[in-house]
Amino acid sequence: MSLLADLEPLVIPECHGVPYPIAQSAIRDAVREFLLETGIWIDALQAINTEADVTEYALTKPADCEIARLKSVRVGGRLCDPTSEDALDEEHGDQWDQLTGQPIKYYTRDGGDHLSLFRIPVSVQEVKVRAALTISESATTYPDFLNTKHKQALAAGAKSKLQFMTGTPWENPSAALNNAAFFQKAKDSAATDAFHGMNGTARRVKARFI
Repeated sequence: MSLLADLEPLVIPECHGVPYPIAQSAIRDAVREFLLETGIWIDALQAINTEADVTEYALTKPADCEIARLKSVRVGGRLCDPTSEDALDEEHGDQWDQLTGQPIKYYTRDGGDHLSLFRIPVSVQEVKVRAALTISESATTYPDFLNTKHKQALAAGAKSKLQFMTGTPWENPSAALNNAAFFQKAKDSAATDAFHGMNGTARRVKARFI
């Protein structure tokens, strides 16, 4: 992992007078946004074992990370499909949350760090989850692989956030627009590459678990 502070020399000189905490926050926000919108940081979460009659399971986040989205969920080796409670209600009726047995075909996520399985498990099976990650709001580091191709884009994103701050000595609308456009183009390109799996853009980077 690289320090967010490593991006400061690419940001602060073009935002004269910006206090360090504000610059640091802008850098963190840019990295979070890049990872969230592109989905290029993919890792396997800690495996879970199901329990009989238990449908909801906590997902273990790596340290200083947040789960942006789930990429795949396998129960007992079988790939499950994402769904919603409304879809389950339509397909299986209003008693769907009481159905047990095999196979476990679907999962839902509450938007946080909990995963629910359907049907209700009746035995122990291993649950393997792959997720797209982003850094947390308190993180001080970011994945090393971003430096290979996206370091300048991350700096541009941070600079645009700072330069759009009206009434500050470092406000610079013209530069902010240029930096924002560069940042957006890099996000779009990375997201497209990750979606198509081009050149291994979606990186499986091992993260340290809490």
